[in-house]
Amino acid sequence: MHAESTQAGGTRPRLTFFIVLVVVCFALLLIYLFIMQVVRGGEYREISRNVTSREINIPTQRGEIYDRHFDVPLVMNVESFVIELTPGQVKYNKRAYFERLARFLDMDMDDFDAKVPRQYYNLYQPIELMSGVSFEKISHIAEYSDDFPGVTWNATLKREYIVTGSLSHVVGYVGKIDEAEIEFMYNLQYDRNSIIGKTGLEKQYDSVLRGKDGKRFRIVDVQERRVERQLEEIPPVLGKHLVLTIDRNIQKLCEKALGRRAGAA
Repeated sequence: MHAESTQAGGTRPRLTFFIVLVVVCFALLLIYLFIMQVVRGGEYREISRNVTSREINIPTQRGEIYDRHFDVPLVMNVESFVIELTPGQVKYNKRAYFERLARFLDMDMDDFDAKVPRQYYNLYQPIELMSGVSFEKISHIAEYSDDFPGVTWNATLKREYIVTGSLSHVVGYVGKIDEAEIEFMYNLQYDRNSIIGKTGLEKQYDSVLRGKDGKRFRIVDVQERRVERQLEEIPPVLGKHLVLTIDRNIQKLCEKALGRRAGAA
């Protein structure tokens, strides 16, 4: 009888300790869940959103440049086509297919490999291969789409300079931003895909002409494949037109009067 009482007395503290341990563990778990869901809930939701959503750029339209009459543009935007490739959508014989695609686009294979290196072969995200693609090539791809897996195209705008001659150095030209410019202008909302004015009025009034690109946010899975749900779209802000005090007719008249002689008017 005494032995049984001693055994029961030894079991009770162990049972109490076990119960206390379970209660403490549950309490810690509840505190951890409270911190994750309430205290840091917004932070984790933002992390989750960044992981599952992707930002797609919607290019804006650069403003046109006119002379004082504001009727016929000196510089305008014309429609062009951009070819994009999603490498992960190509399932078989990727290398042979990429070589054939490069030949079709009249693209050097070294340039192709620079844009689509082997570590990108399983990427489910569009990569721009070439801009300024002819309508004939786009039509061929559309007609034989089964022969071009992973290839898509988008209509875009490129700069066209209508008036040349003595006004060309005044108007200037645009180009893709380089490394030195991106370091200097990053805080002005330029990125590595920005087209900026390089010389002349295009450069001087770049902030007025360029506008602001829009954004489209979409849900993607872990392999960057798009899920059809769209989160949000911010429309682009069009660039403003630039109207000069220059009269193109007087400019042409001065050019004819000077002919081949050096001079100014």
